[in-house]
Amino acid sequence: MLKNSTESGNMTWILANTKPCPQCKRPIEKNQGCMHMTFQELKDSGKLSAIESEREKARLSLERYMHYWQRWAENNRAKEQALGQLQRFLEQQQESLSELTATPSSQLRFVEDAWDQVIDCRRVLKWTYAEGYYKFAVQSQTAQSQQHEEFFVFNQQGQAESYLEKLHHKVEKDLQRFLTFQPGPDVHEKWTVFREQLIGLTDVTRTHFQKLVDEMEKGLDAALISASPSLDGAEERTPGSSKRSRSRSRRADLLAN
Repeated sequence: MLKNSTESGNMTWILANTKPCPQCKRPIEKNQGCMHMTFQELKDSGKLSAIESEREKARLSLERYMHYWQRWAENNRAKEQALGQLQRFLEQQQESLSELTATPSSQLRFVEDAWDQVIDCRRVLKWTYAEGYYKFAVQSQTAQSQQHEEFFVFNQQGQAESYLEKLHHKVEKDLQRFLTFQPGPDVHEKWTVFREQLIGLTDVTRTHFQKLVDEMEKGLDAALISASPSLDGAEERTPGSSKRSRSRSRRADLLAN
């Protein structure tokens, strides 16, 4: 779904080595010593108008591609980092955390589950940006496709991404507090609160991403029909739902990427 590796490399180069032209806003590169740049002035207003129109289309097309590509790349990078952080937790931090919180290692599985969920969701989220780039191409935009895009960005992708960011922050940043601070009299109380919050966020994020995948599979028309305003933002929790094992998915990521 990514255009190709060459185009991705080009985009990286554009972001690092160019800046918008002050007149046409297209990316420009200064590759000589002179600080002076000149622009050819067109006297024909009709030709000038046509060229400006093409420039604007090119600028919008490039900005749109950069928007989706950057988010694909950012989520891919975050997924790779999460894989490394999970490995570090299992090999270096789990035993220390067990001692600091007086929690058996077997009862720290919820931390691994949270990292697994982050990895899976980053993988899904990065491809939703590729899906959105091609599905909502500007050239084929209609009133219906605009409605689909708004629903997809704000209701499906947006809500799922919001919960993922909260989960990623909690398991990455908040967990470190228990690995770096000196144990105090209230450590067990704080640890209990953290544990409940992390388990809850993991479950909620899983639910949102499962909903996102299901609605993408059945199509946006069906998703729009089934969506109800009274349910916007509501979170359904399935009583007694068992945690899914994600070790096979994590191994696949390690082998495939």
